[in-house]
Amino acid sequence: MHPNPTDSTQRQLLRSLSSFSIRLKFVERQSFLGMSGRQLLLLASLCSFDHSPTLTELSEANGASHQNIKQILLKLEKSGHIKLLAHETDSRALLVEPTEKGLEFSELYEAKMDQFVAQLFDTIPEEDVETCQRVVEHLREGLNELL
Repeated sequence: MHPNPTDSTQRQLLRSLSSFSIRLKFVERQSFLGMSGRQLLLLASLCSFDHSPTLTELSEANGASHQNIKQILLKLEKSGHIKLLAHETDSRALLVEPTEKGLEFSELYEAKMDQFVAQLFDTIPEEDVETCQRVVEHLREGLNELL
């Protein structure tokens, strides 16, 4: 990406962030050992909970519709990575629980992603990472105020 000399530094930064986001999503959505990127991300999200979340909790945590998450979960259930269980007190709610196979697969994927992140940040000083994190948080807050 070549900066336009009339662009402000702020616009160049936003374009760079947008481009980086698109490329990162491509990496995240690549298949891994036969599982689609969306399945991987949902399984990793599920395994990050300290309890068996409901379908609604998973949908909200992943910013996706209830219907889309359920379709992915049905594929994960069919492949033996998760179990869908009836909620004990709310007959309308569905609990999602990783199986041992799902937990093991998630650990393999997390190790792969840890290696990717380490390589990505290998040459960037920690102070720069912290500064970038603060800037992105300010941008997120500003965007939330505008929307």
